[in-house]
Amino acid sequence: MNRRNGKAVPSDGAPPWKSASNWVFYGYLIVILLEFSGLPTQYPVLKQLRLTTLLSYSLFLITLGQVGFGDVFKHRQAKVLVFFLVFTICSMMWAVVQLRAYQSIRPFVDYLVFFYLTLSLVDRPRRFQLFCWTFLLVSSYLVSQNLTRLGQDVRAGSFAAPYFMGDGNDFAWGLAVMLPFVLYLFLANKNFIFRIVAIGGMAVVLLGIVGTSSRGGSLGVIAAVLFYWWFMSIRKGLGVAVMIVGLLGVLMFAPATYMDRMGSLSDTSEDTSAQARLTTWKASMKMAIDYPLGVGAGNFASAYGRYYLGGGNLGYAQNKWFSAHSIYFRTLGEYGYLGAGLLIWLIVTNILDNLRARAKLLALGDKAPISVTWPNVVCMSVVAFAICGIFLGGLAYPHLFMLSGLTLANKRLAGLGFATTRGPYRPRAKAPTAPIAGADERKA
Repeated sequence: MNRRNGKAVPSDGAPPWKSASNWVFYGYLIVILLEFSGLPTQYPVLKQLRLTTLLSYSLFLITLGQVGFGDVFKHRQAKVLVFFLVFTICSMMWAVVQLRAYQSIRPFVDYLVFFYLTLSLVDRPRRFQLFCWTFLLVSSYLVSQNLTRLGQDVRAGSFAAPYFMGDGNDFAWGLAVMLPFVLYLFLANKNFIFRIVAIGGMAVVLLGIVGTSSRGGSLGVIAAVLFYWWFMSIRKGLGVAVMIVGLLGVLMFAPATYMDRMGSLSDTSEDTSAQARLTTWKASMKMAIDYPLGVGAGNFASAYGRYYLGGGNLGYAQNKWFSAHSIYFRTLGEYGYLGAGLLIWLIVTNILDNLRARAKLLALGDKAPISVTWPNVVCMSVVAFAICGIFLGGLAYPHLFMLSGLTLANKRLAGLGFATTRGPYRPRAKAPTAPIAGADERKA
């Protein structure tokens, strides 16, 4: 510690709170473990204690007191997320079922806190490493808890997971978002053992995605890999070889159920699930016309079952109260064209901001505070989220809030449009080596 203006300052020039706040970051990792593993739903004691909620808000208050908001809410991601919260609250006035709109408020508030913690605390390479290791642990735990449900002839109806991963498709969606973070551990580490562990972690995550036979989850992974290969990969030939090996591995070990479902992508006429999606997507467009402000947050199924029952190949009982199974069409029905447009804008903004951060870091070269691999994998995760979201509906899930927070963290670290009181993270400079007495004389 040095002293500056009478205050203790760490030797690397970082503000004092950074050196004293590692325990705050560890608390944030515990929040991730609890939230994404679903442990509170499996152990009633944790659920009754509201440990995740209490810990999240405690960390939020501590971080807010030490860091402040700075100019966080000048950025587009924060503005759009706050818009959805405000719109959700206002939609209680015109919602088909007001109670459902009211129940939709809480997740937005909770995940806005998560968004703020993510962009404030994941602010240096070591922390991002620990963040990624946490998701390797979470994803491995989730797959191990659901081994008996994976690869079955009849798809499992529910999974031992948090509510936003309780369905097979949502389970694959969550794993697809986590996969790039596990990939980061392989790309960013030179340690042989760490790389082997990371490869094993990726294999486990892919096992979980393929085992659910989720077409949406598979398409999300494929899109993320192709995006990385086209826009970010330097060794294109090696990338093609890796993709071929991965494809052969899936063909060799994937269960018959998975192959049948992937084969059905070319013909949806006899697929009940696909027909249900097409029917509800058409209904969402009608909702947006009939209700310019949407039918109210959380009200898609209620409005659909009451006013927009479609025909198709589904019976009445099956068709009633059906979910949109698409974040885009669900948002279109519940928030209107404005809400759907802002959701797409938010996703595209996250992708473009990560690409800008990547370009800036490449331009900085050796002076870059973080590796370009960081925005690369965050961008991959956003792409996986966006493609899976075409077929899966969960706007008030933590994924988009977390990815938006990571994107803003990347912007700050790359020095793009961020002027918080802390300033961007800079690696610790090496202390100059004191010259050896008599060295000059010996050289002479």
